[in-house]
Amino acid sequence: MFKNYIMIAIRNLRRQKGYSFINILGLAIGMACCLLILLYVQDEFGYDKFHEKSDRIYRLVMEGQVSATGRILNSARSPSPWAPVLAADYPGVVNYVRFKTPLSRWLITYEDERIYEKGFYFADATVFDVFDFELVRGNPAEVLVAPNTVVISEETARKYFGNEDPVGKIITADLVYEFKITGVMKKVPRSSHMTFDFLASFATLTGPANSDGTFIYGGDLSNFQFFGLNPQVYTYLLLDDGFSAEEFELLLPQFIDKYLGEQIRQSGIQLDPYLQPLTAVHLHSNLDAEVAPNSDISYVYIFSAISLFILMIACVNFMNLATARSANRALEVGLRKVVGSDRFQLVKQFLGESVFLAFLALLLAIIFVYFLLPPFNVLSGKELVFAFDNTWIFPALIGIVLFVGIVAGSYPAFFLSSFKPVTVLKGAFRAGAANMQLRRILVVGQFAISIIFIIGTGIVYSQLDFILNRRLGFNKEQVAVIPMVDPPARFRYMSYKSELSQSPDILAVSASNSVPGGLIDIAILQPEGTPEGENVSMEQLMIEYDFIKTLGIELAQGRDFSLSFPTDTMEAFIINETAVRQLGWEESPLNKRMEMGNFKQGRVIGVVRDFHVRSLHQKIEPLVLHLAPSPDPFLNLLVRIRPDNIRGALDFMEEKWRQVYPTHPFEYSFLDEDFDSLYRSEQLRGKIFIAFSLLAIFTACLGLFGLASFTAEQRTK
Repeated sequence: MFKNYIMIAIRNLRRQKGYSFINILGLAIGMACCLLILLYVQDEFGYDKFHEKSDRIYRLVMEGQVSATGRILNSARSPSPWAPVLAADYPGVVNYVRFKTPLSRWLITYEDERIYEKGFYFADATVFDVFDFELVRGNPAEVLVAPNTVVISEETARKYFGNEDPVGKIITADLVYEFKITGVMKKVPRSSHMTFDFLASFATLTGPANSDGTFIYGGDLSNFQFFGLNPQVYTYLLLDDGFSAEEFELLLPQFIDKYLGEQIRQSGIQLDPYLQPLTAVHLHSNLDAEVAPNSDISYVYIFSAISLFILMIACVNFMNLATARSANRALEVGLRKVVGSDRFQLVKQFLGESVFLAFLALLLAIIFVYFLLPPFNVLSGKELVFAFDNTWIFPALIGIVLFVGIVAGSYPAFFLSSFKPVTVLKGAFRAGAANMQLRRILVVGQFAISIIFIIGTGIVYSQLDFILNRRLGFNKEQVAVIPMVDPPARFRYMSYKSELSQSPDILAVSASNSVPGGLIDIAILQPEGTPEGENVSMEQLMIEYDFIKTLGIELAQGRDFSLSFPTDTMEAFIINETAVRQLGWEESPLNKRMEMGNFKQGRVIGVVRDFHVRSLHQKIEPLVLHLAPSPDPFLNLLVRIRPDNIRGALDFMEEKWRQVYPTHPFEYSFLDEDFDSLYRSEQLRGKIFIAFSLLAIFTACLGLFGLASFTAEQRTK
């Protein structure tokens, strides 16, 4: 019997080649989209799950609010001194790891190799106990115990040392800090929310002071007095099996009051730290100062819904064409019933045919997936692989075939099996007339979905256009950004600026501790009118003269910093309009006094129009600009170039760079490209949405074409 059903199905496919081609192609497109989305979703949910203890690892993040201004604090980082004290005070905290990244790229030097590296992290020695980053050389319990030690990736080892054994070699960072290589690790899996090529010992930052009393990198990070409220590190806690995150969070207010109560009262900051599950960071976290841009669970839902809609459109096409051509099977149904077949047998036959057709469509869909996967990886920014050795692939394929076969074939099966033999054999059954109303509803429904996709595509396109072309309050075009990551380079900045001023193709030069789109520091201030003992936090940019001119920022009131006023270095501030509003200085912000602890005291000399220093995802916050007393904070050099000779200006900049900095490679980027990279994930996902929307519309049109062809065939005399 089964063999007979298969033979009949094959004969029907041969007789109705056009109908079969449209059905199989539509189902194959739907299945291919579904498989691609399944690969994407499986990859998204798989982040950080390769760690054996991933279900017990949590990230400690900061949430709070500044009482004086209402500014919301929402940081992925937390203060460095917290982790060891929490582990000591609460037995439920089994272990901890802190990660810290330099503010910018570091220049790594070994013999003649000099390369700027981004993936340089500091980490506690416990990193290999908590996380499953795999070492191929070195003892996990010892490699990061001593200060000035570092573990590098296999790829980095080949880049710097070729086939030599790197263990025991000394590399230099920023031409200042020396690190001994104590281990080699495998490349961090792509499914990790953080990736790195260098892992240096955290003891380097918290170890004994240098002979002059200073610390190697910015200060003693174990000091509660100076770093108790400053979120500088990424803290990960390993909790005991019987100790839940909810229990731990209930203890945090007690911890804060014990160690930070007085600082909290003086700063006016309301703190509410909490724990994030490690496996939830990639899809559920979009905080300030993330290690890297994360994804969003909403995209998983959207793409899953799109793939399901495309599959349903293909199934509707199958139903429409099957019921429209029902007259061609009517005699077969009548004869089978006459010779003894019951309705249940006929339903099984027609469902079997649709499952068989779905199986053929699946084979074509797999071919589509192999061809579409490379461009899909480009669109999604992933490295997805369709491999049959994945444990979930075969159950997924079987599930898709059965789902499509049963859903697409259910209505035609019950509809065809309901024919009455007498009506059919008398010839009273009219071709294409049966259930015309249902087919119309289905066609209207699938085209309603297609119209929704068209509208959605227009919205996505306009949103992408908005984030890329919105006025930001500064001019990001034709601005080159040159990293100055080591102190010797910064202190020769004025010489380099003087050389650049000789070119008519260079319109302005300045420097700052950060640029729009980068990590922005926070300053604690005491503005005029603030109650005694209360502070206000603002975002800050430590800048050099001509910064406002270089970025084309508009002054709303007052003046820019000027060499004509020598006191501007230590006694002048410029704030933005948001700061003016939150401080209640709308009437007269100029000459209002501000203090920045013992570091700087002075008056407001100007107000700039609001401009975005972060992405459009975040609202504009209060901002203060002030001159740096020395070039030491300058991590970025900004050069505005005349637009009609960009290549010539870059060549001139490189030539002068090699004269002033003969030991440093010349590297640059453009500010507009750097800022637009903040939206790279939105751009990629927008393109995916548009591509799948077009496929959905094509599939719907394919079904309409099939119905139109059938109607034309029926009306041909």
